[in-house]
Amino acid sequence: MKKTNILLTFVIMISMLALMTGCDDKTSVGETAADLVSLYNYVPDSATGLFTINFNKLTSISAFDKMKDDMKFEDISKKQKLFKNYQDFIEKTGIDPKKDIKSAVVAIFSELDEKEPELSLIANLNYDKQKLLVLLKESGKDFQTSDFNGMTMYSGKDEKGKEAGFIFLSDNIITAGTIEGVKKVAGLAGKGGKNILSDPKMKSYIDKVGGSSIFSFVFRFPEKMKGMKGNSMIQADLSKAEAIYGNVDFNSNTWMGKFVLVSYNEEGNTNLVTTLNGLKGLGAMGGPEIAELINNINISATADSIVLSFKISSELLEKLKAKAEEKTKNFGN
Repeated sequence: MKKTNILLTFVIMISMLALMTGCDDKTSVGETAADLVSLYNYVPDSATGLFTINFNKLTSISAFDKMKDDMKFEDISKKQKLFKNYQDFIEKTGIDPKKDIKSAVVAIFSELDEKEPELSLIANLNYDKQKLLVLLKESGKDFQTSDFNGMTMYSGKDEKGKEAGFIFLSDNIITAGTIEGVKKVAGLAGKGGKNILSDPKMKSYIDKVGGSSIFSFVFRFPEKMKGMKGNSMIQADLSKAEAIYGNVDFNSNTWMGKFVLVSYNEEGNTNLVTTLNGLKGLGAMGGPEIAELINNINISATADSIVLSFKISSELLEKLKAKAEEKTKNFGN
């Protein structure tokens, strides 16, 4: 959807830094945690989950500078024709991610396994409204405007007829995504109501992931995914699963993270972790790089959760990337 791609491309672009390596931290987070709390106020309590991006920290690591110099926009989207490079993006949108974007939250309103999820991006940034609207018109695609609770919604359809839209909620807040997702966010912003922080359980998980990591997420566990799952090799008792949350951060040339499945099922948790740890041994047979990767992944169980944590150096990521590229090249021959 090229109209919303103009507003969403910078999120995709910067999120790709998670795949970049060979970098060191530069500065601390600053006030991003407060920025995220502000954005959470725009997420309705009906959301099934959210994904947050700490732009202050993400743009402070040297991987950001490496990416903006090396990145080719055609690698992000083959259909994306609007921007030639990073500098062209800044000039056309008036948005410099290093200076203008504070934080972003993607609110999800459908189940985790939906192929076309209902969602809305909420971004806290400095922007020039008129410059973005001019760019929309120059994209060559028609878009419509309509009133929603006293706010102007801009919407349009892609080649497959899928509709998307966005709303300027304030001088520094934009929401963009599926029509219903945008309406839910804008409805909360305009008429008020309960946000995600009013749900005690979700708030507790959000507090646990915090706002200092580069990426973090919290999702309610889907009802239809509960129960006994798996096959003859691995069985998982997910009957008491409640939520999944976690974060990913970068420090001292190392990516690190923790993913937690909240499940009040001590026996089921222990059995699943025992099986997973057994499978790690088989995976280590995939070669020295894979063995090193697996050795840096820890899986443990408690009475109320299953925890997966990892630490992966940039050097190891480069090795894995080279190995994957070699396999791809050989497969093509």
